Amino acid sequence: MAIYLRDSTGLPRLHNRNGSVGSVLLVAGFCLLLLIPLGVQAVQKAYSHVLVVRSHQHVEQILPAACLCLDPASLSEGQAKILSVSGRALLDETFSARMPTLLADRLELNSIRFYTHYLDYEPDHWMQERQPDSQPIVQINAILTLPDGQTVLIRQALEILID
Repeated sequence: MAIYLRDSTGLPRLHNRNGSVGSVLLVAGFCLLLLIPLGVQAVQKAYSHVLVVRSHQHVEQILPAACLCLDPASLSEGQAKILSVSGRALLDETFSARMPTLLADRLELNSIRFYTHYLDYEPDHWMQERQPDSQPIVQINAILTLPDGQTVLIRQALEILID
């Protein structure tokens, strides 16, 4: 059961709503002034994060190509040695050829390094005297330039195991 107040004309009196539309517009304006810059900044941060994640994925996808640069003669002897000249050329070409369009102008190859991790001799190794004495490590450094001009170093390494 509802109770309606009536004014002098006998019609139901509507609630006093003076200024309610103006205050709603004022609150909506303040919300827009706060939410639009925060939303734009959140979208920019998310885009930068996507660029960094995609850059890491791209470099990780390129690293296994270094296995194609193993020296076949040393590999037949149970050793893993990388031909560094052909390795650099192949990794550089693969890096450029498989570059996603999202990263085309933002990611550049900084350096390709080849290291050697020397292994201890194990008398019980299954390969006996042909066991590997070292394992090659390939490291790729790339520089990503974000839309705001900030640079991020992307570094990934791969140790090639021959066992």
